[in-house]
Amino acid sequence: MEKKEYKCTECGTSNFITLLGSKEVVFKKKCSSCYTELEMAIDENKKLKVKPIENKKNGMNKKEIFRIEDIETDIEEEISKIKKEDDKRVPSDYPIYEEKETLKQIERKSESKIIEFPKSTDTVTIVIAVMILISGVLTFHTAWLIADMDESIGPETSITIIVVDDDGYVDNATILLDGEMVNTSMDNRNEYLIDTTMGEHTLKVSKLGYNNVTWNIFVAEHDNDTLLGTEGLTRFTFEMSEGNKTIEHEPHQVQEMYFSLFKYGPPTLIVFGLITIWGAQMAYGKKSYAGAQIGALFSIFGFGLLFVGPVLGIASLIMLNRNRKLFSASFNKDNNRDL
Repeated sequence: MEKKEYKCTECGTSNFITLLGSKEVVFKKKCSSCYTELEMAIDENKKLKVKPIENKKNGMNKKEIFRIEDIETDIEEEISKIKKEDDKRVPSDYPIYEEKETLKQIERKSESKIIEFPKSTDTVTIVIAVMILISGVLTFHTAWLIADMDESIGPETSITIIVVDDDGYVDNATILLDGEMVNTSMDNRNEYLIDTTMGEHTLKVSKLGYNNVTWNIFVAEHDNDTLLGTEGLTRFTFEMSEGNKTIEHEPHQVQEMYFSLFKYGPPTLIVFGLITIWGAQMAYGKKSYAGAQIGALFSIFGFGLLFVGPVLGIASLIMLNRNRKLFSASFNKDNNRDL
């Protein structure tokens, strides 16, 4: 095994080749620096003779291959020649192509194909919009009635109070209605009959040796002949316990319903009314079938004048279903109305 040094004929870099006792006298190897293929032969004196291998495919060596910079320069020259020739071919008075003008013409043609739907020229849509609008206004009216009911004093009516302890009925109890003393004796049915007015009141029952019991109640309008004696509506039972404290009566289901209605009813109905009026606007402008449906649906839940609003809302839904093709499919008025 013998190691010999040789120099590349192209770049002059020193390289080494190891001879492993091969009988071949011609070797091929690439330069480690420029990667030129070299052919090496051993003469009779065992000296290396190095020469580059010719590129037989192209019939030229590496010095004759075009470089990238030269190719890019030639391409630029060819482009400039083509432009000069085109300038000679195109007449000087020929109109210049402008992309913007062409796009505008295409947009005009596409706009002319769009079918425009008139706004609320049909009697049906006007009727639907008016019905939904009336339901919305009645919803606001219902909200005002509920809010006013909590604060106003209505006509006179009668309620009964029952006072009991662990042993039975308690007679001669002191009853205060809004701070004023009322009937203190039971009738033959062991009830205290009290005349009051419809609205919110405060009852307080006390007796010596018992805890004082207070109860905030709401007396609603009722029929004395049929509802008299209904617990939590016209009859209020106080269970007394021994002591000397003042305690509040336990909440009753009917009374809790009334006070929840006064607290949450008006704001909820106001929201329903706003949605209903918005739906009327959608119906009048024929902007959205879904929007008109939502408005009609909330007009039912608004209970305007108890039954008038729901009837108008149901009628609006029926008419909307029969004339749905007059409306667009979404909240955008320019969308397709074919449903």
